[in-house]
Amino acid sequence: MMVDQYLLSELVNFYHYQTLAKTAQKMCLTQPTLSRGMQKLEQELGVKLFEHQPNRLTFTPTGIFAAKAAANLLEQQRDFETQVKNFEASQKFIRIGATLPGPLLVLKRVKKDLPHNWQIITKLLSTSQIKVLLLKRQCSLIFANRKIESSKIIAKQVGVEKLLVSLPLTLVAKNQKAITFRELQSLNFVVFSEIGPWRKLIQTELPKANLMFQEKDKAVKELITNTSYPFFKTNFSFDPNAENFSKSNKRRLLPLKDEKAKMPIYVNYLKKQPIDWHLIDQIFSKTEKYFENNKQYF
Repeated sequence: MMVDQYLLSELVNFYHYQTLAKTAQKMCLTQPTLSRGMQKLEQELGVKLFEHQPNRLTFTPTGIFAAKAAANLLEQQRDFETQVKNFEASQKFIRIGATLPGPLLVLKRVKKDLPHNWQIITKLLSTSQIKVLLLKRQCSLIFANRKIESSKIIAKQVGVEKLLVSLPLTLVAKNQKAITFRELQSLNFVVFSEIGPWRKLIQTELPKANLMFQEKDKAVKELITNTSYPFFKTNFSFDPNAENFSKSNKRRLLPLKDEKAKMPIYVNYLKKQPIDWHLIDQIFSKTEKYFENNKQYF
């Protein structure tokens, strides 16, 4: 026997709102219609779901169990529909997400050279979302600083993102090649808010520094241009196709010597998802080589 979905929906809503009047109002039904629906559900199941009183129904323990089971069943059905639609979409489009900005910066720079069916999700994802988004096929592949443990997911490393700091020349020794978090403790920094796991690392390693987080990219650029405040970049921030990359006469970029200032970047994707791994490897290898070849400018 298959119970009609609309009856299960009425049951779940009645359990949520607790009164027939409020449930009927929320579902745009008349109260007698809702009452008949609950009676029909009892008859179809052959169990007592409610205590019947004049103009009032109250749940029995079986009714409470049935309402919770119905909520789970309806959620499973919605999930089934979503997964089927996502699977269909995954056959047409490769949706790419990331939990940190470096890979997104790289992909945006080469977007015109990417296959037409690659779609880049510009908003950063949280690490806790990765497994669900992949298994439900809401994303085709996700860049993160960690591997996702699952028998259905593959993770491959595409590079290492390295943190650098841009400092005014007054704070840099003439032949200085690198710096540590300890040496930056007392400074004021301009920091973009949406930098994924880099944010927690910077906050942890620089507890005494004044970190001025900015939500808008435009505000960050204006502060960087018009002040001498230090700011952070990574080796993924640089454009291999840039023509006028030159040393600033006001600032110096120094890499962080601390081992924590390096994050491995993995691409996580479903085993059965067709991925052009050669293209991804080529894109990120080019970016890292560009950084290594231009260290003389830092």
